[in-house]
Amino acid sequence: MKSYNKHLITVLLLVFLMNNLKAQLPIIIANGQLRLNDGNFLKPDPKRYIAFTDSLEFKLKSSPSDTAALFHRALLYSVFNSILFHPYPGESAVMQDLLRAKSLAEKAISLKMQDFKLKVLLAQICSELCYQYSDDQSWKFNDKQITERRKQFGAFKKLTNEYYDDAISTDPDNAFEYQKLKVKRDYPVK
Repeated sequence: MKSYNKHLITVLLLVFLMNNLKAQLPIIIANGQLRLNDGNFLKPDPKRYIAFTDSLEFKLKSSPSDTAALFHRALLYSVFNSILFHPYPGESAVMQDLLRAKSLAEKAISLKMQDFKLKVLLAQICSELCYQYSDDQSWKFNDKQITERRKQFGAFKKLTNEYYDDAISTDPDNAFEYQKLKVKRDYPVK
């Protein structure tokens, strides 16, 4: 009987560990956006991904042309700097992380990574960057800075819509979802 209990406990422990230890990020496309499918509703816990993030940083230092590591690191930057985590636009740290995510994803494309999820990720990042520029902060900037921000907003809006158009042509079954995510607003300060 003791042997049976030991085996049962061992099997249960292994099943529990196998459920919680994953070598890859659990990524899904839901409503036209990439999400981490780790059981949390929309907002994953960043503490669960500290070791994974550190591993990706180490991998990118030793092999900067690893497209999978570039993609996953860009995804984590995007997810943890999204509107769900930082609802107020214009935070400089968030903008820096999103720009870093965009450059990582663009580097993966320049290294010939051809994954549909990468294009959705780039659209998502550019959309988040548009959101960061969407707040009327005219009190904070002079005319020259407002003009520069308007140009940056326009560039990110154009990229977002181009990436979503590409997603629509690649995945026509979900075209409605991608169409809803396209940026339609204009820069708030004229």
